[in-house]
Amino acid sequence: MFRVNEQQFRACKIFSDAEQDTIQYLCNAAQPVFYRKNQQIIEQKDRSTDFHLIVSGTVRAKGLSPEGKEVTYGEIGPGCLFGEFAALDNDPRSSSVIAIEDVHALKMPSTALLNVVESDGKVALKLLLSLVEKSRKQTERIYEFTVLAVRQRIQHEILRLANVKIADCNDQNPDGPIVVEIPTHQELANRLSTHREAITRELRHLASAGYIKSNKHTLLIQDYQKLAEYAGTLTDN
Repeated sequence: MFRVNEQQFRACKIFSDAEQDTIQYLCNAAQPVFYRKNQQIIEQKDRSTDFHLIVSGTVRAKGLSPEGKEVTYGEIGPGCLFGEFAALDNDPRSSSVIAIEDVHALKMPSTALLNVVESDGKVALKLLLSLVEKSRKQTERIYEFTVLAVRQRIQHEILRLANVKIADCNDQNPDGPIVVEIPTHQELANRLSTHREAITRELRHLASAGYIKSNKHTLLIQDYQKLAEYAGTLTDN
């Protein structure tokens, strides 16, 4: 099992400027854990309150309706927290969390998060900004589900995936092809509250129109700006 160290916390935006005493406290409170691909880490509506910081790997947050319909809320990668909602308010889990690849993480009790929020103003502010960012993204999703047709939602999701790649490359004005990894068509359907056939149909349409080239695992976006114009947005993120 890997060891807990300061750099793992400094790599997280929320703790990057934390006081040294805060980092030491978190290192002492953290338990290194490993989850295998496809392992369920958190179950929707359970009463656990621990939170995690991902060191490596990616997890997916998803919900399941009483009728069995699966909805994907998003994916969370290295340097990010998950489980912090229940750690803060002690309410049941709002979603399940599944490892979609092998994951190394730091698991901590809710008291650790509450204590550092109370004692370290820099952490409290960055956590607040993180929660605001998540709220804005959910508001954007609600807007899209309410006013956009399925085809437009698919186009926006492709742009969202591209924006992540652009941010990773520190390129704010892409003027060439962009290659992005994509989930399965079924996972995209779960993410966009539609069905797999609609995803396949729209990707074929975008390919035939020259906006993208696709294979099983990746999309090549031929011209980001043209696709953004076609989707009706140049600022979606």
